[in-house]
Amino acid sequence: MAKINSKVHSKLLTDLESLADGAKKHAGNPKIAASVDETNIRTLKGDLETLRETYTQTETATRMAYDAYAAKQKEAKELVSNSKRVVKGVLTTKAETLKDFGIEPEKKKTTKKAAAKAANKG
Repeated sequence: MAKINSKVHSKLLTDLESLADGAKKHAGNPKIAASVDETNIRTLKGDLETLRETYTQTETATRMAYDAYAAKQKEAKELVSNSKRVVKGVLTTKAETLKDFGIEPEKKKTTKKAAAKAANKG
């Protein structure tokens, strides 16, 4: 998630406030009044402050939602791991019925001697 740079934000608000104050103080100068609108500057500053606050609240809510999700995911992983261990313990690790639980049974191990005997018999 993108972050708002606090220094840049603070500097920008200070600059806007100074510009608005200057525009108000020199409102009688038509060249300044035509280009530097105090109301527009103060509105923009207010909008930035409001958006920053909204962003901060949303960021906090997002972080809290992620933390809740991560905790629930950890709980689910532990449940899956423990349940698979129990099922394998009850049915044995090579039982074909493990597939009913989404678990692949272990393959039966054969030695080279046993494989050679089986090949010679066939």
